Amino acid sequence: MMLDRKGEREAEMAKKEKTQALRSEYAENQAKLTQWTDAVGEAIEGVPEVMSVEDVDALRGEFDGVAAESVVADSKATFDKMCELQKQLEADEVPASEIGHEESVKAWEHANQLIEERRKWLDEEHARQEKIAALCKEFATQAEAFHTWIEENKNEESSEGSLEEQLAALKKQSETIDNDGKQKKDSLVALDNQINEAGVKENTETVHTVASLTSEFEGLQDNIKSRLALLEQQISSAKYSLPPDQIKEFLDLFNQFDKDGAGCLNWYQFKACLSALGEDVSDENVKKIIREVDKDGNDTIDRDEFVQYMTKKLSDSDSKEDIIAAFKDIADGRDFVTLSELSSLLPPDQVKFIEQNAPRKEGQPDAIDFAKWTETAFA
Repeated sequence: MMLDRKGEREAEMAKKEKTQALRSEYAENQAKLTQWTDAVGEAIEGVPEVMSVEDVDALRGEFDGVAAESVVADSKATFDKMCELQKQLEADEVPASEIGHEESVKAWEHANQLIEERRKWLDEEHARQEKIAALCKEFATQAEAFHTWIEENKNEESSEGSLEEQLAALKKQSETIDNDGKQKKDSLVALDNQINEAGVKENTETVHTVASLTSEFEGLQDNIKSRLALLEQQISSAKYSLPPDQIKEFLDLFNQFDKDGAGCLNWYQFKACLSALGEDVSDENVKKIIREVDKDGNDTIDRDEFVQYMTKKLSDSDSKEDIIAAFKDIADGRDFVTLSELSSLLPPDQVKFIEQNAPRKEGQPDAIDFAKWTETAFA
């Protein structure tokens, strides 16, 4: 009887020792697993902010510290061992630990879910940042090419040939610049929109921006317009024997009413122009003037026709006889007038124009043959 009790006590003691050993081993594995799941949560929970491929690579390095294949495999072995121990303890109707086994299972599953989500996010974000980097580099390449193209066109001179040939060449260049420049700018705007939509605040690949290049391009267009206006002024000045300032005044007036930049005025634009000059002309009379002035029959007045009209209008205000009489008053009965005499009476730009264009009295380089010059002007 006593032997039976002793055997029972020894068996009960052995069972307790075994249970204690199992619980101790379980607790050791549970602590190890908890340390890993906590590390996973700290390292990869939440969505980080990244700005480059390098940022993603740095995050991947941190991620691999808790989610590398070998680390996950080791944690899986720990988890499997816990489950095996839990089953043994459960068979003996003994709780594995004070912290329930189900909580450890949930922590394990959550950690693995975080790992899968972060791995997918890292792959997708890496691809996205690579695409953004490619867009930024492409923008930089196109931006530099556009900037260079603008500078080359700004410095290109069309000084060969006659003034008319230079004007034709510059008009062709202007048309090419407008068309090609718009395509280049539109391409940059499209790239810039994609970059902005991706959340990029600054493209570190280039110093150029859409705004800065647009300003440069508009500056080039203004430069071409100024050169065109100067050539047209020089051509008109030579054609109509008027001072450059007078031609510029005509062209500025024309451009003021050529609102759409078509290079011509229709009847109501021309009427507005005449009204600005103080002339009250009916619609029918305006159209009549256009029919008289319009050489190409398109029912509009172009720049050249406008300058012709204004020149005639200006010349009509003083007859040939009036002008010759005015020169005679200055010449004191002579058939010529000197440049020095004109300098005391006329503005410098008008004297310079007369000096450059009026014929000289034979044998007297400082004397202007005003009768001959007036005959030429009214021919």
